[in-house]
Amino acid sequence: AGIEPSSSKTFTLSTLTGAIKDATGVTPSLDCDGSTVSQISYYFNVKGSVIDGDFVPIGELSFCARQCHEICRR
Repeated sequence: AGIEPSSSKTFTLSTLTGAIKDATGVTPSLDCDGSTVSQISYYFNVKGSVIDGDFVPIGELSFCARQCHEICRR
């Protein structure tokens, strides 16, 4: 995705979520502290029990600004 660890680069929210979705197959929800990503979450509905049920992704619930600092820092 061209995203590399940096303390100075910024990426749009759609670039970050797109890269994570491409890697995992599920749209993540990003939480930010100011302009820095602080948490990545995935939300699912469960059909059946938690042990052997079907986990169905419900999509993104992001609480970030349009520009976020890179997730990982060196």
